[in-house]
Parts: sequence; structure tokens; C-alpha cells
Amino acid sequence: MKVEEIWKDIKGYEGLYQVSNTGKIRSLDHYASNGIKDILYKGKILSPGNNSRGYLFVGLCKKNKVTHKYIHRIVAETFLNNQNNKATVNHIDGNKSNNNVNNLEWATYSENELHCVRVLGNNRQKEYSPKKAVLQYDLKGNFIKEYESTREATRQTGAKAICEVCKGKRMTSGGFIWRYKN
Repeated sequence: MKVEEIWKDIKGYEGLYQVSNTGKIRSLDHYASNGIKDILYKGKILSPGNNSRGYLFVGLCKKNKVTHKYIHRIVAETFLNNQNNKATVNHIDGNKSNNNVNNLEWATYSENELHCVRVLGNNRQKEYSPKKAVLQYDLKGNFIKEYESTREATRQTGAKAICEVCKGKRMTSGGFIWRYKN
């Protein structure tokens, strides 16, 4: 039995983009000005990108600004009731490419972690290293402060690429040198 594909406007992008209950995203026919005249842009099914963790996303453009959005979140926000205000969207079968509404559910962070371990057999502790203390230095190499984790250092300093510096992929972040504490 084939499921009927239902299309709905994406919240915040009404008249520009729609999402289907099967996880497809499409742009709609619309006019935009190039400064001289209005040009008709024909609607089409968007080709999703794939991030480093396997989640599919699309770039949605509004007022010349592109915003990247995860497809599973768009589908859930459009088709699933979130009366308990849960923060994450869970792929029931564990397949991050399967963004059909029947494969998605709202979950708390802890429900999502339990699903990952109990249902999918994944132990995220293997994927992610435990908290590592980081040391902050000025550009001359003078020690400034120790933080319990990169997340804590980011919260307090606003530096966004601390991990990359600690791994040797970047020289600095936020105007500082960072090193993992051994």
C-alpha cells in the first residue's frame, strides 16, 4: 500500500518552500528581482547535503540569506505534535537518511541516548571522547586559565574552534592558543 505524499509549507518559509511527509523538500515557483526586473524561478525538489554525522540538510533562502536546516527537524516540526516540548528528533530505525514522518519521533536528550544504546546497539561513549581539560594561552604562549572541557571554554570565552586548535588543525581560536591538558 502506497502512502499518499502530503506537502505543507515550511514554517517561516511560507510560499517559498514546502516539505512532504516522506522527507522531501521543494522550492515553489516565485518571482525575485535582480534590480532591473522580476525573474520567475521555477520550483524544484531540493537535493540535500549530508553533514559529517550523516544527517541530511538543505539550504533555505529568504531575503537573500541562506539558512541550513536539518530535514528531520523540518519534517517533525511540520507533521508531528510536540506537546511535551521535547528538544530532539529521533530516527526510530536509526537511519539518518530516512526522514519519513513515520520514522521520526520527538525525544528528550536522555530518551535519544537510551534509544541509541538500547535499540540501535550504539554506545556513544565510543564515538565521543570524554571531557578533556583544556589550557588557554595568550599568543605569546603565556598560560592564562584551565577549563574542564572545550565546551566550558567556549561558553566562557566565545572561542568557537578550540577543538580544532587542540587537534592541530588550526593555530588559534578567539585570539588564543589552546592545548589539551595531558
